[in-house]
Amino acid sequence: WRIVTECFRTSTWHYHPETEFVMLLQGSVRMATRDRVYALQKPGDVVLIGSNDLHRTTSFRNEPLVRLVIQINLPAFLSQATLNYVAFFSETTGSLSELNHLIEGDIEIQRILGKILVGIHQEMEKAECGYELVVGADVNRLVGLLVNHDERFVHESQHDINKLRPVLQYISDHLTEDIHVSDACRLVNYNYHYFLRLFKRTMGVSFKEYINRSRIKMAERLLLTQEDNVSEIGYQSGFGTLDHFFRLFKRYNNCSPGDFRRKMNELHIEK
Repeated sequence: WRIVTECFRTSTWHYHPETEFVMLLQGSVRMATRDRVYALQKPGDVVLIGSNDLHRTTSFRNEPLVRLVIQINLPAFLSQATLNYVAFFSETTGSLSELNHLIEGDIEIQRILGKILVGIHQEMEKAECGYELVVGADVNRLVGLLVNHDERFVHESQHDINKLRPVLQYISDHLTEDIHVSDACRLVNYNYHYFLRLFKRTMGVSFKEYINRSRIKMAERLLLTQEDNVSEIGYQSGFGTLDHFFRLFKRYNNCSPGDFRRKMNELHIEK
């Protein structure tokens, strides 16, 4: 966590593994993700940035910008009562940034969320004996607030996602290497065809598609945070050939990697 005080500036594109909650305390700011721009214009406005989501910030006034920024590894804090939702909060099937539609449209949710975030900040700042328990309880309250207000939270496939967790971790750890279905089957001790059916039913995409999407997301992050040329980034993202990299990148982004880099770096976050 931290309270950030700053004057006018535009940050560079960046990302981090933790989920980030940003609450405006003073000034005004716009935060851009890969897909949209969020305006924080009055004290108490909150935005949620998902794990590893590209984002950057622009403030417009010459007065100081003051934000409460809390970064949390959400799955590490979930209690036994919230384990049904660990897959969603692990962001294996989507980004938590999608939950901003709840925060933006409901003043009461913003008020409660802000109160929880301030409570987490105060407990961590005091760091009194047992503060970790209080912070853990607050994080679970935060999770409960989001779950209660989002009808998309279902956990029928939770058991299957838990079965696949070793495979998802293996993909994450070896994304830049050759990954074969047989490797995944050995991890969970399933036969080839059953595993492929289970993976697609649970994740909503095929095993191959999941790996391709993960590599493209890695390439997007590298394109906006590294200065390496496009070809080097293609190889760094796990693609064996540049033709394959360019073809898939255009399929997912409707533009070449070079155009994506140029377009996103030239993006103006209008006031």
